[in-house]
Amino acid sequence: MICGHYKGIDERIRQQFVTREISIGDYVLSGGEIPAAIHGDASGRLLPGVLNDETSALTDSFQDNLLAPPVYQAC
Repeated sequence: MICGHYKGIDERIRQQFVTREISIGDYVLSGGEIPAAIHGDASGRLLPGVLNDETSALTDSFQDNLLAPPVYQAC
């Protein structure tokens, strides 16, 4: 995974080595470290054995193309 900083990475590197580009949204960050961590966390959840209960990923809020409603915990 290549993480650009501020303006991205040199176009020559992109042309020679990059096989896939992934975006986590339309906003500006100073570096690619945080998006790389987000991608690693999100995709890691899909690997067998990462989650305690593998079926819990099926109930993630985006599975039905909607965000989950607010959660209220008893105090």
